[in-house]
Amino acid sequence: MMKLRLGSTNADLAQRFAVSATTVTNIFTIWVKLLASELGCLIYNPSYEVFRKTLPKKFHKPGLIETPSDPALKAATWSDYKHHHTAKILLSITPNGAFNFVSKAWGGRTSDVHVTRESVFYDILEQHDEVMADRGFTIAEDLLLQHAKLHIPPGK
Repeated sequence: MMKLRLGSTNADLAQRFAVSATTVTNIFTIWVKLLASELGCLIYNPSYEVFRKTLPKKFHKPGLIETPSDPALKAATWSDYKHHHTAKILLSITPNGAFNFVSKAWGGRTSDVHVTRESVFYDILEQHDEVMADRGFTIAEDLLLQHAKLHIPPGK
């Protein structure tokens, strides 16, 4: 439980309890499997239909904004793809649905890669973190430098 609650390393726990790191790994594995079998019923993964029905209306449409009066801002926010002026924000969500990162807003014409690189998103990553993004996020090499991994789910 100390490993889960405090993030203690196997080496630290082995030293504290005068056992080998292998023993710590074995005990941890047994407990994780036991907890998963006992508490797995508490994890709810809604179907796509339920997800779409319960998604807040804010997330149904892209970040459309009013047309800026400044010509430079007009150019920076115009999206040929959406045929509207848009803003772009990078969000990171943990597996349990909590937001753990929100970037500043950028003009909709800004590339996803640029938004990601210019934000401090990479600073919150830890070794072996895994990031799920769509095909437009060509950041696999950036993530490798952070010792993290990119997953792109199959799609359209």
